[in-house]
Amino acid sequence: MKRRKKQQRDRCGQSPQDSGSQGTIVPRQLSPDMSPEPKLSILAQQKTLIHHQSSFSGPIPSPADLKAYNEIEPGLADRIVKMAEAQSQHRQSLESQVIISDIRRSWGGLIAGFIVAMTGLVGGIFLIHQGHDSAGVALVGTSLASIIGVFVYGTHSRKDERLRKANPSSPPQGE
Repeated sequence: MKRRKKQQRDRCGQSPQDSGSQGTIVPRQLSPDMSPEPKLSILAQQKTLIHHQSSFSGPIPSPADLKAYNEIEPGLADRIVKMAEAQSQHRQSLESQVIISDIRRSWGGLIAGFIVAMTGLVGGIFLIHQGHDSAGVALVGTSLASIIGVFVYGTHSRKDERLRKANPSSPPQGE
């Protein structure tokens, strides 16, 4: 009996006690000194595992997933798509409000800057006309210097922003 079990083990690569009631198989390792018949038997028992992985990115699930959702509950895929559309519309509405707000803020800043610059220039000219030459010249000079400084700073910062957008991996120029 012992000899027969040994022969069975050599032929199929496992012993009868290796395979339990659950059907688990513990294969033997191939060795170079084995005869070809046991090697073929062991190779025939080896299994190939194929793993399939897929990825889908977007605001809604993949079409196959939507189909599966509809099989679970009819109309569920339509509700998911409508929810994604509503979220997209909401996001676009918020972005539009932010852009409009930025434009208004920009125009407000331009108007306020124009008023301050004109007040300084007109005030300086008025002081010069009233006989306060040095105070008038100082006021006109500082007003003009402020206007030129803001213009140069704005031009420089827009240039840096364009460069950062063109090459996002490089550090900002002014830092």
